[in-house]
This record gives sequence, C-alpha cells and structure tokens, in this order.
Amino acid sequence: MDISTITEAFSDVTIQSPTVGVMLAGLLAVALVFLSAFASGSEIAFFSLSPSDVAELEDGKNPSDRKIQMLREDSERTLATILITNNFVNVMIVMLLSNIFVSIVKFGPKAYWLEFLIMTVFLTFLLLLFGEIMPKVYARQDSLKFCRRCVNGIMFSRKLFWPLENVLLKSGIVAEKISPKASGMLTWQLAISEVDNELYLRLVANGCGGLFSKDWISLSKIATVLETQPATGFSSGV
Repeated sequence: MDISTITEAFSDVTIQSPTVGVMLAGLLAVALVFLSAFASGSEIAFFSLSPSDVAELEDGKNPSDRKIQMLREDSERTLATILITNNFVNVMIVMLLSNIFVSIVKFGPKAYWLEFLIMTVFLTFLLLLFGEIMPKVYARQDSLKFCRRCVNGIMFSRKLFWPLENVLLKSGIVAEKISPKASGMLTWQLAISEVDNELYLRLVANGCGGLFSKDWISLSKIATVLETQPATGFSSGV
C-alpha cells in the first residue's frame, strides 16, 4: 500500500454534522464507558484484596464493609454479576459507537479498508484501553478503597441481573471445579500478613484457563479444614 492509496482513501471520506440524536448517543456512550470501567475495576478489586484488607473488612465497622464481606462470601454470584454487567455494557457501547460513526462519517468505495480499520481495530482499542486496562490498573492500586466506592453499584446490578445470574450459575460456567482431566500449571503466591503475622496463600494464574478466586486464605485455615477430611480423599467442593 503506497501513500497515494492512503491519500485517496482519506479523500473519499466525508464528515456530516451530527444530529441531536447522534450527540445524545455519544453522551450515552461516554457514560457507558464509565460503567464498563466500573465493572472491570470491580472484578480486580473484589478478588485481589490483601490479607490486611480482609482483616479490616472483618471488623465490620461500616455498612459498606459488611456488604463487601457478603459479596466476597458469595463470590461466584458476585463474579457472575460483574461479568453480565460488563458484557451487557460493552455490547451497548459497540452498538452506539457503530451507529454514531455510520451517521457522521461516510466512507466511499476507495475507503473500504479505512472503514474496517476504524470500526473494528480503533474502536476495540479505545474500548479496551478506557473500559478494561486503565480501570484495572487503577483498581489494583488500592483494592479496598475501590470496593468501598463501587459496592453499592454492584449490589444494584446484583438485584437487576439476578435471574440471569441464576442461569449462569446453574450452567456451571461460573464455578470453581477441579477435574482429573485438567491440564496446565497453577501459579500461587505466598505472603505473610502484617496484621496477624500468619502465612497466606492465593491462586494467581491458571495455565489451562478458566475462572478462579484470587482471595488470600490463611494456611492455618487450610490446615484446619484438611484435618477434618477423611484420609481416603475428599471432593473439590471442600
């Protein structure tokens, strides 16, 4: 592709003045990007709390902390809530942005490849950057603070999508299962808490894919549970 082809493609693009409906759709798309960022950040924040954060939550000094604790205890439904919210919002964003570009930008025959580039690569990049990458990086800086800010929104989404969450949970898509046929490597992190000086363990990567919880669990609790199990073995639900 030479410079003349690129020049001809841009010259075959015309821009029209946006209507009131298009401007409203643009404002709605911006608002939905913030919702997408909220959902993406929540996914990281709720499942990457440190042992000191968990200890602070267990004090239950304010209503927000009690709600966070409840959502963490029902982690599978919480994850289902976040996934449904994020996917629903992302679909809406793509539909709105596609409609906005079609209404404002008109691509001629010579600019067919430019239309494909903008409508797929560029829009996808913007959505990933502002709706996925940046909020996840921000949420990881102070997970507990982010949880406290977004917990009421998660509770609202939990009630709104409750029927869909039931379908997702019953389908087994969001469930922590261990299969003898599973393959790949698991990556764990070991840390010592500054609060109680106990050792904590959490799963941080699953080489064969799939969802998993990143909660920190104390080794003493793991030992206590294992001591109550039969020597012949126990189910993965333990």
